[in-house]
Amino acid sequence: MRKTLLFLTLTLLSQWSFAQIGVVQRTELEINKKIGDNYKVLSLNESGILVFIESEESLKGGKKEFIIAKYDSTLQQSWVRSFVMDYDSRLGLHDQDGDYLYFMVVKEDKEYDILKIHLPSGLIVAVKYEKIVEMDITHFVALESILLFGGMVDSRPVVVHYDYVNGKPKVLPAINTLKATLNRLEVCKEDRSIFVLLTPLSNKKKESFFYNIFDMDGTLLTNTIVPYEKDYILYSFQPYLVSRNEQYLFGMYSLLAKDKAQGIYVTHIVNNEQDFIRFYDFSYFKNFFNYLGKRKDKTLSKIKGEREEGNIYKHDYSFLVRELKFIDEKIVFIADSYSPIYREGMNSFMNTNMMMMRGMNMSYRNLMNVNDYMRVPTNRGPVGYRYKHGIVCAFDKKGKMLWDNSLEYKDLESMSGLSPQLQVSTGTDSLTLLNFQDKKIYYKRTDKSLAVEAIREVEIPDKEEADKKLDDREDEAVMQWYGDYFLMYGIQKMKGVGGASNSRRVFYLSKLAYIPPPTQEEKKSD
Repeated sequence: MRKTLLFLTLTLLSQWSFAQIGVVQRTELEINKKIGDNYKVLSLNESGILVFIESEESLKGGKKEFIIAKYDSTLQQSWVRSFVMDYDSRLGLHDQDGDYLYFMVVKEDKEYDILKIHLPSGLIVAVKYEKIVEMDITHFVALESILLFGGMVDSRPVVVHYDYVNGKPKVLPAINTLKATLNRLEVCKEDRSIFVLLTPLSNKKKESFFYNIFDMDGTLLTNTIVPYEKDYILYSFQPYLVSRNEQYLFGMYSLLAKDKAQGIYVTHIVNNEQDFIRFYDFSYFKNFFNYLGKRKDKTLSKIKGEREEGNIYKHDYSFLVRELKFIDEKIVFIADSYSPIYREGMNSFMNTNMMMMRGMNMSYRNLMNVNDYMRVPTNRGPVGYRYKHGIVCAFDKKGKMLWDNSLEYKDLESMSGLSPQLQVSTGTDSLTLLNFQDKKIYYKRTDKSLAVEAIREVEIPDKEEADKKLDDREDEAVMQWYGDYFLMYGIQKMKGVGGASNSRRVFYLSKLAYIPPPTQEEKKSD
């Protein structure tokens, strides 16, 4: 049996070693100098992608043009639309509800407009927003005719419930009385309920968190205080909402202090009672310490020694936790470990928060959990981040960890804000871990929890045709798109025939996939 498993493992690795990530489709958009190159991309999974371009050209009346184009999963353009907005406005938070995508347009003085986009047709409709509370909105959710806005007012959490069809805004009850931070704002589409999770501001170790559940009319159904865990500090929260009577929470927990991860917890709540809570210390992960290379065995030996003496080996990792993914009835948890880079003599608090907001807005990611993205001391903050490795693990619906894996990074630093790095796709028999840096894709292709020591690297070609030459490239990125596909995009300068005067700059989209090794027949035909 052992020989059979070894043979299968070697066969899989042998097959994968001959395959390589490559371009299967590519689309180019030639850059117009008047409009500029401020492109952004939003994945719609199997339905395709949206590409946004914010024009740099100032129109009459202090306006500017915003262009949105939808591409299908083969990178063919489905439609393109444009609209005009105030020059100082920008697109902010978004949420998708079926065929509709809602975008907040952020204006001055805490004013907002709402755009409703019909994804199949591209029809854009403005939704009137009646402000009843002046606040910076950090959470935004849409379901049918209801829009939910969350934020803080006078150091108190507030959620505004807005029925935009009937023009009826109201503040959800039992939230702004708490000395807490609004951490999660979600809707369960199965039974049309609203889930609000808050974390206490004080460190008196009385409560781990609070959560309130409302129906879609804004009526309070439950108001629950979850007691403080005696030996563990829960500090990040990623919910999986089954119904208003059943929820799972995944996140990081700490032993030492807030925001220093010891491992991952899973808790199951049924009818407002905690069914179970399970803690998975990083020491027990199969592949967590792969990034240490030759130092891995020494670290594991230290952990074993502590365990034999009855002690817990204490970790102090900082993690950027991602939204949960759901694949083949499994719950997939992804996070990037990082350490801040400090420089003396900088106004840390302002610089750090500006970097955070700019970094997340660049990818149009929802600010659904600001505290998961960055918590820093107010006296001196980072000017950048050094990423160590990315981790991924899968759980069943009973909270049991099924497998884990990781991808180590090669001297990966960012000075533009804290942002996700690890891209993951999982197939029936395969797992792909990938990140992009220094114009190259670094990846591992393996089977769930099977460790692969070697990281492969590939520089994606600019064009399939040999006569297209690449002159320069900038603002490139790679993200997991859908299934086993990734999307690479950015700006490239192409050398023209006849010299530099004929060169052109393009914003490109490339669909990436694993290109299988050639068959014997294909080899013979070559």
